Amino acid sequence: MIRRRVGKSVDETVASYLRVPYTRVIVPDPDGGFIAEVLELPGCVSQGETPDEAFDNLNDAMAGYIASLLDRGYSIPEPVGVKEYSGRFLLRISSELHRSAAMRAMREGVSLNQWIAQAISERLAAKNLADDVAVRVADQVVARFRNEVLSGRVRPAVRVRRQRGVGLAGAAPQV
Repeated sequence: MIRRRVGKSVDETVASYLRVPYTRVIVPDPDGGFIAEVLELPGCVSQGETPDEAFDNLNDAMAGYIASLLDRGYSIPEPVGVKEYSGRFLLRISSELHRSAAMRAMREGVSLNQWIAQAISERLAAKNLADDVAVRVADQVVARFRNEVLSGRVRPAVRVRRQRGVGLAGAAPQV
């Protein structure tokens, strides 16, 4: 964590934080443009018409966010990427679950640690696979629908498009 040194200005401290590898995520906004956020800084969100504009706006938002925390004397969260993990953690589980896991590990001829590490790895891999499949299916559905609309076989329903800063009630339908 970067500490504000005596004699170092807030601007210099903020600039130091902006060079730290925070996790910045940029995603398309369904209403147009892009939304950007910093995962480690809750509520630090911005937007832009292009990914580059969203990224630049996010850096401006980060600067204000961090300066505000410093002015109030709050600590600045560390980026996930620079945290060091020892590979050890304490896990509290029921005695029945502990016994069941130990018995499964024994049956499979591995240590309890190896069995739990493998179980966690399999769960993470399954979740990643499920997410990948869901994205692929959604992309295929959208592509098929787009092809149907372009070929004239299907006519899209009336769309309601939100304007920036206007709720759905204030938006005009587009055909």
